[in-house]
Amino acid sequence: MAIDLTGIRNFARETLKGDTSGHDFLHAKQVARLAVSLYEEDHGQISKQDQVILEAAALLHDTIDDKVVADVAAQQILVDDLLRQSGIAPIGQALVAETITHLSYSANLKKHYDLPLLGQYVQDADRLEALGAIGIARTFAYGGQKGHPLYDPAIKPVQLQTKDQYRHHQTTSVNHFYEKLLKLADQLNTPAGQEEGQRRSAFQRLGLGRQLLNQAFDQANVLGKSRVWLGVWEHNQNALAFYQKIGFTPFSDHVFQLGTDAQRDILMEKVLS
Repeated sequence: MAIDLTGIRNFARETLKGDTSGHDFLHAKQVARLAVSLYEEDHGQISKQDQVILEAAALLHDTIDDKVVADVAAQQILVDDLLRQSGIAPIGQALVAETITHLSYSANLKKHYDLPLLGQYVQDADRLEALGAIGIARTFAYGGQKGHPLYDPAIKPVQLQTKDQYRHHQTTSVNHFYEKLLKLADQLNTPAGQEEGQRRSAFQRLGLGRQLLNQAFDQANVLGKSRVWLGVWEHNQNALAFYQKIGFTPFSDHVFQLGTDAQRDILMEKVLS
């Protein structure tokens, strides 16, 4: 039986059409393209059989994700039928199914799944799409679609432990960088994926935060203020180091009650010149 991914492409296009959270069909196609590119960077020319598996897994990876579809079980049945009809060999069908079931970040919070090699390239490609300039854009698109505030100093980043917590905890778009995105580069599987991850992650640390702070300092000077102060969550070591580097010093602390959890902020100030 000849391999034909037309049904899979049409199914992915129909399932993901109209998505405004950054998980649309164009994202799926980009993951497919990037997965093949990463594989070939590490191993040379990819075989037709392996390319089909990469493309099928990439196109289908969000079609069974509960952040996109309401009935995951029903979608999985449809996907299994499509794979059988595609002409992909049974071992390839199983590889695609294993990859898309265990690929997502949320699926690996409680237990890390070691994907087969081809699945690792699809997972790396998907995670790379959450990094760099496109990752920043997708973060704010997703936050807007879900109704998350852009930023709220009263809502602190948390250490995510389970998928249920990841889906339902109170968060902001800015927190998403600290809770997930800035961790992704260290979780990539493949040599090509790791190299690209470091490059894209570096873009997200280009000093945009410092530029915003400089604007705040300028405004404070215009208003005749002699110093500025802010609060930083005590466990946000990256932020604490950043603020100390640009001249902030700790001067006190503050306990903020978030539900039943007492959160401690380090209060830091900077004297303006």
